[in-house]
Amino acid sequence: MPVRKKISKQIDRFLHDHQDTKVKEVLAKLNLEEIVSIINSFPRGKKKIFRLLEASVGAEVVLHLNEYSRHKILKILTKAQIKTLVQQMDSDEVADFVKYFPEYKLQTILDVLPPEILPEIKKLLRYDPETAGGLMQTELVALPKSLTTTRAIAEVRKIKDEVENIHNIYIVDKQKKLLGSLNLDQLVFAKPRQTLGRLMDKNPLKVNLNVDQEQIAQIFRQHDIVSLPVTNTKGVLMGIITVDDVIDVIEQEHSEDMYRMAGVQSEEHIHDPAYLSMKRRMPWLLVNLATVFMIASVVGLFQSTIQSLAILAVYMPVVAGLGGNAATQGVTIMVRGMALGELNVAEVRGVIFKEILVGLSNGLAMGLLVGIVASFFNQNPLLGFVVGLAIWINLILAGFLSAVIPFTLKKINVDPALASSILITAITDSFGFFIFLTLATMIML
Repeated sequence: MPVRKKISKQIDRFLHDHQDTKVKEVLAKLNLEEIVSIINSFPRGKKKIFRLLEASVGAEVVLHLNEYSRHKILKILTKAQIKTLVQQMDSDEVADFVKYFPEYKLQTILDVLPPEILPEIKKLLRYDPETAGGLMQTELVALPKSLTTTRAIAEVRKIKDEVENIHNIYIVDKQKKLLGSLNLDQLVFAKPRQTLGRLMDKNPLKVNLNVDQEQIAQIFRQHDIVSLPVTNTKGVLMGIITVDDVIDVIEQEHSEDMYRMAGVQSEEHIHDPAYLSMKRRMPWLLVNLATVFMIASVVGLFQSTIQSLAILAVYMPVVAGLGGNAATQGVTIMVRGMALGELNVAEVRGVIFKEILVGLSNGLAMGLLVGIVASFFNQNPLLGFVVGLAIWINLILAGFLSAVIPFTLKKINVDPALASSILITAITDSFGFFIFLTLATMIML
């Protein structure tokens, strides 16, 4: 029996027997990921398990639960429990936590927040959660440039309990405008009487409040940094983004792209109830239904051809399937490249040419192979020629579309991961059937 399943059964038995102490003992031995997974997987008992967690653990767990489990738990939290949880969180985590509550409960939640953090949280709530402003935390070390390293180390020691994981010191003027930065190692190993102004990097990496989270993830990836300052339009230091938040962003963006290409909402989780999954998947199925009718209408134009040459029905899915698969390969590479910032406008023409070349080469190889097989098994060289030619043309089109459609969608502010797959499949299937049946009509009848 897998370890998690064994632990889940153990917790379920203890809950049934009202042995809360034993449940606490089991939970104390688990890491964050294991606790989150267990709560998500429990159809009942989510609330009870959460109540038995230590406040510091619960504060982390509630931010990582799936939407359904989190909704169930937030409904039962008292004001006192909310206050206890937020006391264990950084400002960016508190802002995320507050945003999970419905609009009508927002003021009630704000009322129970500690007064010393309330102004900062209200500021953070103004920003889109998927921008630098929404990701940043306001706990940081900001010091004037005139301070000596000895004084600076003393200041850092004073606030070490307020700011977790201090990696960088930010140098600001009296208006809190960012002047530079230095890392903790530089500060510790510097000569005692040196000033921060002489030590600091005067051109630190920084981002504006409105920069999108995907771009932020690219900056962290490209520059291998652990924190990034966030400034407003006047250059005033507003907060910092830490690498742990960016790891969550990268995972979230990757999951969203994967889900969208499959026509599944990113909020869906494997342990969600069936009614929620049905509700979330139905719209995409309806879109697919529309494209299927479009493809069927193309086939309907050639009823007489199919009636005269029934063998064509055997090879129609081969032509369409190869085109669709080839297009999906290209789209996956394009969407990933765009998400990682590996593709710019100047390179698009070259990428389109490359994908056409790949389609031309692979189409020729697949067309020859399927053509030879069709000729041999059906004793009909003409059929083999038609099938092979249709596959070759369809794979060239698939290569072209796999490069053009994602980029075009991006230009018109439509998510390429969401729309590329269904568009390309519909076009390659429709065109594949059309070219195959047109060639068959012209050459074989």
